[in-house]
Amino acid sequence: MIARPVAPGGTHPQLMKVDLKEVLGQPGRLLSPGRWNKPQVQQVSLGERQVILKDWRTMAPWLRPLARHLARREARIYGLLQHLESVPRVLQTGDRVLVLEQVPGRRISRLRGHRAAAAAAQALEVIVARIHAAGVYHFDMRKRDNILVTDEGEVYLIDFTTSVAPRHYGPLGWLLRPVAALVDRYAVLKWKNALAPEVLSAGERRLLHILDRLRPWRKNR
Repeated sequence: MIARPVAPGGTHPQLMKVDLKEVLGQPGRLLSPGRWNKPQVQQVSLGERQVILKDWRTMAPWLRPLARHLARREARIYGLLQHLESVPRVLQTGDRVLVLEQVPGRRISRLRGHRAAAAAAQALEVIVARIHAAGVYHFDMRKRDNILVTDEGEVYLIDFTTSVAPRHYGPLGWLLRPVAALVDRYAVLKWKNALAPEVLSAGERRLLHILDRLRPWRKNR
């Protein structure tokens, strides 16, 4: 766990950057093997510190330009969100690699039936509204691994590999924004219904029913 020191004057807390060569030189624990279009993800120990290494260099050599584009794209998305407490901090960037702080937490799905479930569901809704206000749409919250809850009850969104920032797409972004917002909205409603259905309003229940009937996306995994 990387502690977030309290910054003076209510400013955003800063984390000490890590040495990229040191991170790349350490053996890591594989969290995800990656795919042709997704990075390998490892947990790397730096003494008592744990960091997450996202490595697009594992993609095929002939996909190097794509790997570089995907790494830079995700780094830009994180850059738009670094003022939010609910998103991991970027500790270092490099050629086709990204180092992030590790968020210590458990999958949000493990809160089913827990007394903290309702608070977590409502916190998730607030967090999503904040990332949308920052111009980012997660696009993959149906995956339970991408929403973590700490022992203190703090909710974090992680893994912005498939996320989009419409501002980066020019005029096309105006068309992308409502679709991306609906995808995230549907995911939030699904999680609220799974964790604490009592917090759903009548309008939310109707919208969830309509989207479930259309089934444009798979259920929470």
